[in-house]
Amino acid sequence: MIRMKKILLVFLSLLFAASVHAQGSYDAVMRDGTTYYGRKDRTGKWVVQPQYIDTKPMTNGYRAFKDANGKWGILSSTNRVTVPFIYDDILQRDGIGERYPFIVARKDGRCGLIAYDTHAVVCPFVYTSISFNNAGEAMLDGGGGYKTMSRSALSSKLAEMKEAERKRKQAELASKREAEALKVREAKLASFTAYAKAYVEPKIDAWQQKGEFETTTEYAARVTEAAQRARIAELTAEAERKFIDEHAELNKNMRLKLGLYDADNETFKLSSTKFGDFFLPVPRADAPDFKQRFLQFSPVDIKYYIDDDKIAIGEFRLSDPSGKTSYRCDNSGNVTYNTYEIAYEKFELQPLAAEPRAEAAARPGEKRVVLQQPQAAKPVLEILSPGDLESFTRREVTIRYRLQPGSGDVEIKVYVDGKLCEPLTGKGVKQASDEITVPVPGKDCIVRLEARNAAGEDDDKIFLRYEGERMKPALRLLAVGVGDYADTSIPRLGQAAKDASDFVGAVTALPNTQYSKVHTPMLLTDRAATTMGIKSALARISREAEQDDVVMLFFSGHGAEENQRVYFLSADTRRDDYYTTALKFGDIRDIMDILVAKKCRVVVFMDTCQSGAMFDTKGADDNFTLADPDIVGFYSSTRTEKSNESEQWSNGIFTKALIEGIRGAAADAQKRVTIQGLDSYIKKTVDRATEGRQSPIVENRLGNFILF
Repeated sequence: MIRMKKILLVFLSLLFAASVHAQGSYDAVMRDGTTYYGRKDRTGKWVVQPQYIDTKPMTNGYRAFKDANGKWGILSSTNRVTVPFIYDDILQRDGIGERYPFIVARKDGRCGLIAYDTHAVVCPFVYTSISFNNAGEAMLDGGGGYKTMSRSALSSKLAEMKEAERKRKQAELASKREAEALKVREAKLASFTAYAKAYVEPKIDAWQQKGEFETTTEYAARVTEAAQRARIAELTAEAERKFIDEHAELNKNMRLKLGLYDADNETFKLSSTKFGDFFLPVPRADAPDFKQRFLQFSPVDIKYYIDDDKIAIGEFRLSDPSGKTSYRCDNSGNVTYNTYEIAYEKFELQPLAAEPRAEAAARPGEKRVVLQQPQAAKPVLEILSPGDLESFTRREVTIRYRLQPGSGDVEIKVYVDGKLCEPLTGKGVKQASDEITVPVPGKDCIVRLEARNAAGEDDDKIFLRYEGERMKPALRLLAVGVGDYADTSIPRLGQAAKDASDFVGAVTALPNTQYSKVHTPMLLTDRAATTMGIKSALARISREAEQDDVVMLFFSGHGAEENQRVYFLSADTRRDDYYTTALKFGDIRDIMDILVAKKCRVVVFMDTCQSGAMFDTKGADDNFTLADPDIVGFYSSTRTEKSNESEQWSNGIFTKALIEGIRGAAADAQKRVTIQGLDSYIKKTVDRATEGRQSPIVENRLGNFILF
């Protein structure tokens, strides 16, 4: 009997070891005198990089880790982050995790109870301690005695939280799908010529096909060159109406922002993020009331036109809810209607030929015709799974697809984010359905399958969301400093080029603990910083940046405003022609929009006069309602102020404070430089150095995070 128990114990231990091996093992490495914990798979490959400074075992394959910022989170056995890294401590007490999927966590000196598989908060963080008795009841100490929650109450609370979390995720997914659908619609409507080609060309192709019950003579009479031109014109006009109607449906809310009132001309300036600026006539007597009630007014009777291949607004009215008060805005003078030119495909007119039948000779006096043979069929491809917008956590995804091969052999190609990739498994040639496994990056991506034979090609694509563990971001830098101008009438700046060089030097000299990689900075100073050179550098950083990267843009030099446009003066700017030769702030903003679309975090530093106009700012207290959620902007001054530099500072005062801050003067007790810490230090330092003459602005809708 004793021997049988020993055999059973050995068997169970081997079974446990095999289970651990199958899930992967936890391991550690020593780096710079610090032990970092991670996780390896059964082949010994790191699947959770060794970046955590402490770890605790849990049950059911879950494990708690402590990150470099001193915060605890939880990973599942499949390396998915189930509890984010926001807790001061995570406590496994009294075996509760074995009975329930609960764990005690501490945050801001208080304890709460969370579900470690979904992060549902079962008990809020208001208790000094939480323990469990032998009956499995939770003993909650709020400082004034214990409160008890029974096992059934805990289970019921958890069920409620899981249902709430399920609904939240469902709503979030629906919102994301709606946002993606909106992006698709907006992309479809970005260019009228592209829209018209997609609308007209298939219909012309179909119109030129010979009907099954149509004779060759009838077909030749119907499909003529004149009839083709008329049909193309008719379909183009139809496409124009649909293009405008779809825009009208999509842009019911023009998202108008109220600007300043021009009392001399009795007009309010209105701004739309999509349609630009409008000037609305409002009598001076009505202006105060209109300004106070502006949010009650809605645009009605909007008339859309096509201008320079894009949608434009010719006129509209702003009306209050009663409909009794309205003001008409006429923008028609700024619209040159229907300015587009569409290069349709060449629709070759090839009437079907009549040929004698090969299988039987015609009798005397009998005329037999046969239509020319049908063309070869191209393949038809459909992705079956995973579905569009589904999530993945590993670095490979198996795609199931259905293929109708058409005529001849079919070649299958796989593209991930537009790049051809080599599948890991699966060939998928001439099969009705198949699977193919492809490598994917650790980020959201688009996977496209393409099938091609001699007759043509077909493709299908899906958008996949990455929810696995994310590595530290990479850092990309672009710094521009211009103080020496080809146009000598532009005042020279003694410190601007040095500002840019010193900023790059300060960042690259810091210990690289916050970023996985600091890419080689791009630095443009003085005569190298031409308008074209700066645009090329901005375009390059937007092309090379990847999801989750942190991108820092630094500009030091003159800023100027002309005709309500704000410019950064590049080395080849001419003072008499800002529009053609200077860099528009809008060009910088366009690049930032591209980076945000790639899910990068963008931090921009502007040490220029008029830098506050980056987002149309009038003063330090104005709201930056045009700022993107993923952009943080540090601006040296308001739109009406000048930014100062001095020999005694050896830099612009804003740049001097910025460099001091990132070198440690703005660091917190943990020696971390955060957005908020840098914001506070720059404002305090500049205000003191200029005796209040210069007011830096920091716009942050991204939230606080660690820079260095």
